[in-house]
Amino acid sequence: MRKPVAVAVLALALAGCGRPAAPGDASEVATTPPAPSSAAIPSAAPEVPVKLSPQARNALARAKAEGARTVGVTVSTEAGQVERAAAGLRGLGATVESADAGAGYVRATVPVDEVARVPAVEGVRQVDVDEPLSNGDPAP
Repeated sequence: MRKPVAVAVLALALAGCGRPAAPGDASEVATTPPAPSSAAIPSAAPEVPVKLSPQARNALARAKAEGARTVGVTVSTEAGQVERAAAGLRGLGATVESADAGAGYVRATVPVDEVARVPAVEGVRQVDVDEPLSNGDPAP
């Protein structure tokens, strides 16, 4: 078992796969990462933009299909950002129903056409879209 591996390593070395790249060699360009410029290095780690989850997109699509003009959302906020997130939601035409700075969430009713913009509101970490309620008779 060792002999075939040794033969394969020897063959690769003889073929030049194990040699260091010479200056100007095409393989050096392909394997050497570019040196980072000072402009490319942010001072702090970039925030990953929040997107609507597949479940939230499905709930939003269902609300639109049912003709809803607004939809309820529960927004999880960054620490200490409840008021800023609530103000941003109001700027989108949302009605803030409740907010809890201790738990870091805002509950609001948002126009359906503005829900896609909620993740971009400053201070928002996560967005959950409520499932539309059917108006069916709950009687058995």
